[in-house]
Amino acid sequence: MSSDKTAHIATPEASQGGLTAMQSEVMSALLSGETIKAAAELAGVDRSTVHRWLRDDWHFQAARNRGIEAIQTATITGLQALAQSALEVIQKAISDGDQQTAINVLKGVGLLSRHQLTPRSGNPDVLREESEVRSREAASNLKIRGWSIFPHESGAQEP
Repeated sequence: MSSDKTAHIATPEASQGGLTAMQSEVMSALLSGETIKAAAELAGVDRSTVHRWLRDDWHFQAARNRGIEAIQTATITGLQALAQSALEVIQKAISDGDQQTAINVLKGVGLLSRHQLTPRSGNPDVLREESEVRSREAASNLKIRGWSIFPHESGAQEP
């Protein structure tokens, strides 16, 4: 890269949203999927400058985070818009007798897992009792093997 490209000096007048015009150009390129090297070349700065901005410039980092968040939001919105079409395709496939699709849907919502079919209690006392029972069972299993999590128990070996 020639020295005239690295000699650009950012001025406050060029600032836009806390970024200089060059930083905005780099940011646009980065958020469009360009590499740091390519984004730097497009803006006429050295790639080490971009690395420094990413490491030390809070405005640049914040702008990058906002840009990434905007991309993620747009992606999620687009996927949500496609969800209705996907649901219609799945409904048609199942209506047409596609057993594999039907099984995949049931697996996906957890209806083929016996763990999902047994909902946990909404009663805190029941949950505490279940936890105590599991703890006693675990301790009993260790004791059967000659181990104990309670060192004061007689006949138990140290692990």
